[in-house]
Amino acid sequence: MLPFLRREVMEIKDKVKTKLLLKPQCKHIDASYMDDTIDDALNDVRDYINSDVDEELPETLVTPITDLCVVRLNLTGAEGIVSSSKAGTSETYMDNIPKSIRRKLMKYRNLP
Repeated sequence: MLPFLRREVMEIKDKVKTKLLLKPQCKHIDASYMDDTIDDALNDVRDYINSDVDEELPETLVTPITDLCVVRLNLTGAEGIVSSSKAGTSETYMDNIPKSIRRKLMKYRNLP
Protein backbone atom coordinates (compact mmCIF):
# COMPACT_ATOMS: atom_id res chain seq x y z
CA MET A 1 0.00 0.00 0.00
CA LEU A 2 1.08 3.52 -0.68
CA PRO A 3 2.30 5.50 2.36
CA PHE A 4 0.43 8.69 1.41
CA LEU A 5 -3.05 7.10 1.44
CA ARG A 6 -5.38 8.33 4.12
CA ARG A 7 -6.16 5.97 6.97
CA GLU A 8 -9.86 5.67 6.07
CA VAL A 9 -9.02 4.68 2.48
CA MET A 10 -6.56 2.08 3.72
CA GLU A 11 -9.23 0.73 6.08
CA ILE A 12 -11.74 0.48 3.22
CA LYS A 13 -9.16 -1.31 1.07
CA ASP A 14 -8.38 -3.76 3.89
CA LYS A 15 -12.08 -4.51 4.42
CA VAL A 16 -12.61 -5.05 0.70
CA LYS A 17 -9.62 -7.41 0.59
CA THR A 18 -10.91 -9.34 3.60
CA LYS A 19 -14.33 -9.74 1.96
CA LEU A 20 -12.75 -10.84 -1.32
CA LEU A 21 -10.61 -13.47 0.37
CA LEU A 22 -13.78 -15.03 1.82
CA LYS A 23 -15.14 -15.64 -1.69
CA PRO A 24 -14.20 -19.06 -3.08
CA GLN A 25 -13.32 -17.73 -6.56
CA CYS A 26 -10.84 -15.23 -5.07
CA LYS A 27 -8.84 -17.44 -2.70
CA HIS A 28 -6.02 -18.24 -5.15
CA ILE A 29 -5.55 -14.80 -6.67
CA ASP A 30 -2.12 -13.23 -6.39
CA ALA A 31 -2.07 -10.60 -3.60
CA SER A 32 -0.50 -7.86 -5.72
CA TYR A 33 -3.03 -8.46 -8.53
CA MET A 34 -5.86 -8.27 -6.00
CA ASP A 35 -4.44 -5.02 -4.58
CA ASP A 36 -4.27 -3.53 -8.08
CA THR A 37 -7.85 -4.61 -8.76
CA ILE A 38 -9.02 -3.01 -5.51
CA ASP A 39 -7.19 0.23 -6.42
CA ASP A 40 -8.80 0.22 -9.87
CA ALA A 41 -12.27 -0.42 -8.42
CA LEU A 42 -11.76 2.32 -5.84
CA ASN A 43 -10.74 4.74 -8.60
CA ASP A 44 -13.76 3.73 -10.70
CA VAL A 45 -16.06 4.36 -7.74
CA ARG A 46 -14.42 7.73 -7.04
CA ASP A 47 -14.86 8.69 -10.69
CA TYR A 48 -18.48 7.55 -10.77
CA ILE A 49 -19.48 9.44 -7.63
CA ASN A 50 -17.32 12.47 -8.58
CA SER A 51 -15.27 12.29 -5.40
CA ASP A 52 -12.02 14.17 -4.94
CA VAL A 53 -8.95 12.31 -3.74
CA ASP A 54 -9.01 14.28 -0.45
CA GLU A 55 -12.71 13.65 0.11
CA GLU A 56 -13.49 11.11 2.81
CA LEU A 57 -15.28 7.99 1.60
CA PRO A 58 -18.03 6.42 3.72
CA GLU A 59 -17.46 2.89 4.96
CA THR A 60 -20.72 1.83 3.32
CA LEU A 61 -18.88 1.90 -0.03
CA VAL A 62 -17.06 -1.30 0.93
CA THR A 63 -19.82 -3.48 -0.54
CA PRO A 64 -20.08 -1.76 -3.96
CA ILE A 65 -16.27 -1.66 -4.24
CA THR A 66 -16.10 -5.37 -3.38
CA ASP A 67 -18.82 -6.15 -5.94
CA LEU A 68 -16.95 -4.21 -8.60
CA CYS A 69 -13.74 -6.08 -7.74
CA VAL A 70 -15.53 -9.41 -8.19
CA VAL A 71 -16.78 -8.28 -11.62
CA ARG A 72 -13.26 -7.16 -12.60
CA LEU A 73 -11.68 -10.39 -11.35
CA ASN A 74 -14.26 -12.52 -13.18
CA LEU A 75 -13.47 -10.67 -16.42
CA THR A 76 -9.75 -11.34 -16.10
CA GLY A 77 -8.56 -12.91 -19.31
CA ALA A 78 -11.52 -11.61 -21.32
CA GLU A 79 -10.27 -8.03 -21.63
CA GLY A 80 -11.19 -6.53 -24.97
CA ILE A 81 -13.72 -9.24 -25.87
CA VAL A 82 -17.23 -7.91 -26.37
CA SER A 83 -18.86 -11.20 -27.30
CA SER A 84 -17.82 -14.71 -28.20
CA SER A 85 -19.52 -17.65 -29.87
CA LYS A 86 -18.27 -21.24 -29.84
CA ALA A 87 -20.09 -24.43 -30.79
CA GLY A 88 -23.51 -22.82 -30.57
CA THR A 89 -22.84 -21.15 -27.20
CA SER A 90 -22.75 -17.39 -27.12
CA GLU A 91 -21.19 -15.22 -24.41
CA THR A 92 -21.44 -11.45 -24.01
CA TYR A 93 -19.22 -9.47 -21.63
CA MET A 94 -20.02 -6.19 -19.89
CA ASP A 95 -17.87 -3.13 -20.41
CA ASN A 96 -19.05 -0.76 -17.67
CA ILE A 97 -20.21 -0.71 -14.06
CA PRO A 98 -23.18 -3.08 -13.74
CA LYS A 99 -26.58 -1.53 -13.06
CA SER A 100 -26.91 -3.19 -9.64
CA ILE A 101 -23.65 -1.57 -8.47
CA ARG A 102 -24.52 1.80 -10.04
CA ARG A 103 -27.80 1.75 -8.08
CA LYS A 104 -25.86 1.36 -4.83
CA LEU A 105 -23.51 4.23 -5.78
CA MET A 106 -26.21 6.70 -6.85
CA LYS A 107 -26.85 7.99 -3.32
CA TYR A 108 -23.18 8.97 -2.99
CA ARG A 109 -22.93 10.67 -6.38
CA ASN A 110 -22.04 14.36 -6.44
CA LEU A 111 -23.20 16.01 -9.60
CA PRO A 112 -20.56 18.28 -11.16
